[in-house]
Formats: sequence, structure tokens, C-alpha cells
Amino acid sequence: MTQVGVIYDPVRDELFSAVRGGGALMNGVPVRCAPTAVLAEAMIATGLNRYVGGPGLTDELAALAAHTQKVRISGSAALDLAWTACGRLDGYFEQHVFVWDLAAGMLLVDEAGGRSCWWRRPGRAHQRACLATAPAIFPPMLALLNLDERNGARTCFDD
Repeated sequence: MTQVGVIYDPVRDELFSAVRGGGALMNGVPVRCAPTAVLAEAMIATGLNRYVGGPGLTDELAALAAHTQKVRISGSAALDLAWTACGRLDGYFEQHVFVWDLAAGMLLVDEAGGRSCWWRRPGRAHQRACLATAPAIFPPMLALLNLDERNGARTCFDD
């Protein structure tokens, strides 16, 4: 289980950090996830890579676009998670992302009062599907994406 997480954004000179049980910080100042309570008002980030495609991807993107305010793709899972932790985004979802891109950010979201879960990708030892959101929109996001939190991993290393 991740105990310490650090993400640095050199473009904005922002350092995000978290210690399990100690909260989440940006440049030393505590941060919290957004208070967004309605999925239709949420801005969600996602990522795409060579491992995704086909009708499942189209269905997920269509569902996200139809049921949220906006969908963004920045190209950085770590920063998307850091921005979820500090309330700039309401959530992050991706189907195939490497554990090293997730570990620090998932801890940041949890320590900032959000909710997160990740799922092992069959045949891809170091990839996970993940969902991390403001607390109130986590259940509707699970339902929208047809994900089951009970099947999620406890840590990024669970197989």
C-alpha cells in the first residue's frame, strides 16, 4: 500500500504531496477534493493509449460526455489525479494505465477526501483501470462505467 506520494508539475511549479493518514498538500498547503455532488456538473479527465480502442472505448467516452459537464484529456495521469485531489477536476478515469503513473496520485486523492479504486487488467501485470473522484460522484461514476468496487484491488500490487 502506498504510504507516501509526491507529484511535481514543473510548468506551474507546484509540488503535490501526501503521507497516508496525514492529508494532501500542494506547495505545503492542505488541499481537498471538490464538493461536486452532481455528476452532470462534473469535469472528468481520462486518458487514451495504444491499449484501448474498439466499441468499449466509444461507449465509455460517449457515456462520460453525455452524463458529465466536460471530459478532458491532458496526457498525464499523475497530474490529473493531483488536480482531482486539489479540486481542479472532479474525477479521473482510465482503463489502461501503469501503476507507477497512479500510485502517488491515488494516495493524494484519498488523503484529500476523495474516493478511489483500481482494477487489475488481465494479462497486463503493471496496468490497472482506475477511478478517482470527489466523494459524492464516486457511486454514480461506478454505475455509469459499469464498474464494481468490490472487485477492485486493495493496493496497486494486488494480483
